[in-house]
Amino acid sequence: MRILPVLDLRDGIVVHALAGQRHRYRPLVSTITDAVEPLPVAEALARTLGTTALYVADLDAILFERLNLDLYRQLAEAGFRLLLDAGLRDARTVERLFQAGVSQAVAALETLSGPRQLQRLCDRHGPDRIVFSLDLREGRPMGDPTSWGVRPGQTDAARQIAEAAFACGVRHMIVLDLSAVGCRRGVETFDLCGRLLEEHPDASLFTGGGIRNREDLERLSRMGIAGALIATALHDGSLSAEDLAAFLGV
Repeated sequence: MRILPVLDLRDGIVVHALAGQRHRYRPLVSTITDAVEPLPVAEALARTLGTTALYVADLDAILFERLNLDLYRQLAEAGFRLLLDAGLRDARTVERLFQAGVSQAVAALETLSGPRQLQRLCDRHGPDRIVFSLDLREGRPMGDPTSWGVRPGQTDAARQIAEAAFACGVRHMIVLDLSAVGCRRGVETFDLCGRLLEEHPDASLFTGGGIRNREDLERLSRMGIAGALIATALHDGSLSAEDLAAFLGV
């Protein structure tokens, strides 16, 4: 299983995400760097983890449709492989991201208009460059689930939307409950990920939000999760260098 460090960006700096309550996000405070600028934070994460892969959530783009193309290009030119959530809403945005050096673009439930748009993105760019994000809050899908054929209040809405995404040709999927992000209360997507992997054993599933320690990583790995998205535990020392080395077999 891969560990994918997370950069949450707002106003061009790295912030600490907390429970998806974006008005509460504050500049990053970290045990591995004093910086808040994206490139030095990314470099500190690369030194800690030995990976140049990054998951980047750009809140300026997600909330206000302000793409930080120069920043993405700077990170890519420094050798980082970016899995970027920039709030995709149209095909032109995807083209601009790839031109800026982004490796994979996140098509997120929060900002997609529905499965037809996801299908078009997968058809045009291929299933290895488009990663669907099943965005949840307290287990409930974000955005407008009715556009995915899900009834309001449907108890298995998240799984049904995931099935619709797989039917669109999705190969890589992020399952993320924003209410758990930055809260160190444990991963709340275990059960849903387990069900999805039972039904789609060849799928590449990523999850995160609430990862606390090496034990959480080992449980995800045993389940067959392809990658874990982590921010808080890397910066506050909950996952020590020794824990990471032991888990990664370094």
